[in-house]
Amino acid sequence: MCHFGHRALRSSALAAIACLGVGCSDFEIPTAPDMSALSRAYSEPSGEITAKTAQGLGTEVVTTVAGARTDSPLEVAGSLVDNLQEVGDSEPDSETEDSSEPLLRNVDVAAVARLHHTCRGWETSGSAAEARGSAHLTATLDSDGLIPTVWGAFENCRFQRGDFDIELDGALRVHFGENQRRVSFASLARTKYLFEYEGHVVTEFEGEHSEFELHSHFRVTETGQVQFLIGLADGTNVIGVFEPLDLDPLYGASMLTMGLLTRDTRWTCSINLTNASGSCSDADDPTSTVSW
Repeated sequence: MCHFGHRALRSSALAAIACLGVGCSDFEIPTAPDMSALSRAYSEPSGEITAKTAQGLGTEVVTTVAGARTDSPLEVAGSLVDNLQEVGDSEPDSETEDSSEPLLRNVDVAAVARLHHTCRGWETSGSAAEARGSAHLTATLDSDGLIPTVWGAFENCRFQRGDFDIELDGALRVHFGENQRRVSFASLARTKYLFEYEGHVVTEFEGEHSEFELHSHFRVTETGQVQFLIGLADGTNVIGVFEPLDLDPLYGASMLTMGLLTRDTRWTCSINLTNASGSCSDADDPTSTVSW
């Protein structure tokens, strides 16, 4: 009989449904979506900040921040990662046991696990889970740990960002780390992750109803900073680095200080979100400044 060794999967939201081992020889673990190209774009920005490319940077940052403050699934993504991390958050069997070890260590088994997450809903949704919508994830794992890409879908997932009521219905993908072959469940809370959503969005704000298609992605670092891929006028990309508070719709400051990662330089930028003007200084050489 297949089993998971001496540690149980302790999450009420997640249960393993199939395994590969003694008695399970016909099972094939599904292949996760390929997120390598998007992951490389975040790890290897191609753009540089010059007097020419900086001209459109402010406008792109304003658009990015506005989207993050209104319809980004930042909190939902964090909740899903927390649910996955709970699976490996069991007590060690002894004081010497390392809880960062793979969940299924020393067990010749692979598994598919399904995560069901009920969304928070709107104030008008009531308490019924069906009215709040849900998210479903597929995770694959073996004796070395979690295969880094997890995937699934939002099904009419309702949540609030500030005064905005938001509903998502579409595909989602999450990739943990950068070059790791496997990650342990217990380390997920300390591992950067790349989140991608592609699907339908409904928003309600002060009685106004909007519907549109959205392809959105962002990366959350080990320290909780949020990174967005920002396109420049010459077709290259840089990475904007934001503190979570600056993306909070209830905070909404008009002057923004942010980091910027280019092909070979780190910058610190100050941008006026009301008119998209700003300046960036080289983090290693503050005398090197680009303004627009």
